[in-house]
Amino acid sequence: MLLAACRPSNVPMTDACGVTSGGTVTQLELGSDAPDGSEPPFSPWHDGDTVQVVIGGQGSTMIVARLRASGSSVPDCMQADVEVTGAAGNTLYPLHEGLHGYGDPSQRLTHAIYMPALYPASGEPIRVSATVLGATATVALVVAH
Repeated sequence: MLLAACRPSNVPMTDACGVTSGGTVTQLELGSDAPDGSEPPFSPWHDGDTVQVVIGGQGSTMIVARLRASGSSVPDCMQADVEVTGAAGNTLYPLHEGLHGYGDPSQRLTHAIYMPALYPASGEPIRVSATVLGATATVALVVAH
């Protein structure tokens, strides 16, 4: 008999870290990969930007985000709280997870965070917010399917 279970988080297991450490984060940004694959591999989101909803390998609709944390001593394992909300303030996707950050201690970047949800129609607004070590970022985006 074969038993299998899905990981409840949508963070790849290699990027989730169990024990977060202290540090200092003075700036937090939400974004995605650079659209043309260029360096640096991060493109910050701004209010009013369009976010593309993609179809995952198992058929779920999702958006894909990354976090960029800056400060004097950003830990390589940081507790992240991320939430996607709809126009009515309803939670579409919550995440409370320790995430690996890559880069030097003054600026770390997460790998992709896959956020599956039933997203509203194209042209509708969503809000994505994140908190890491007291630093918060919030951005209002427009959905595109």
